Amino acid sequence: MTSGQAGGVGPTVRVGFLGCGTVGAEAVRILTDRREAIARYSGVDIEVASIAVRDLAAERDMPVGAGVLTDDPAAVVAADDVDLVVEVMGGTDPAGSLVAAALELSKPVVTANKELLAGYMDEDQSWREIAGVRSVNDFKQVTSYRMLDDMQYDELPPGLGPTVAVKALVGVDGRVVSNFIVQALSGNDITIYGDGRQTRSFCYVDDLIEAMIRAMDTPNDFTGPINIGNPREFTIRELAEQVIAMTGSRSRLVFEIG
Repeated sequence: MTSGQAGGVGPTVRVGFLGCGTVGAEAVRILTDRREAIARYSGVDIEVASIAVRDLAAERDMPVGAGVLTDDPAAVVAADDVDLVVEVMGGTDPAGSLVAAALELSKPVVTANKELLAGYMDEDQSWREIAGVRSVNDFKQVTSYRMLDDMQYDELPPGLGPTVAVKALVGVDGRVVSNFIVQALSGNDITIYGDGRQTRSFCYVDDLIEAMIRAMDTPNDFTGPINIGNPREFTIRELAEQVIAMTGSRSRLVFEIG
């Protein structure tokens, strides 16, 4: 960690990326394009110092110099000029050994790789001790992913296999989209509370994050309000009908009114 370079604010945190696919490339773009704005509002200058890619010769539309790219992920982890490691390569091998190496070097690791966390947190107590409480807080969701990966459907009673796995993975949060999907895949009636004419407006997570970053970059005298979301509303009934159509389910719509 060094003194800040973007606008002279705060320390600089140098980030090393393991992988640069769809998620990694977008994260690099946001951190690079919005570097000054993020530094100004967070007090921390975030610099993309190194990116491990599979093919150095591949064409990439990213705002970084060629010297930032490498095909040696272990070098990214071990580099003295990398303070924080972001794992977006996916899978468990070599992601697992690379993340473990970063943690052993006392470098913070950012990852949303549930398959990786499930495997290592389930098998290796030291991972739980190194990774800390914030990883353990996600243990229920991680464990459900492990359950989905390991489950042998042919050993379960008829009608259970995929249904049990899907419920374990996405059917525990009580939200309308995941509820409808689980009910449709299970062949159960889809429950709609009310007459189905109530509306919702969903948006993509990356659009929401982009809006937040743009809001951070507004002048100090701008107070809002800002409406963030999707301008197209649709009814809960339309959502249920769309889920049925996309899953090919024979589920019926059941309305619970009153």
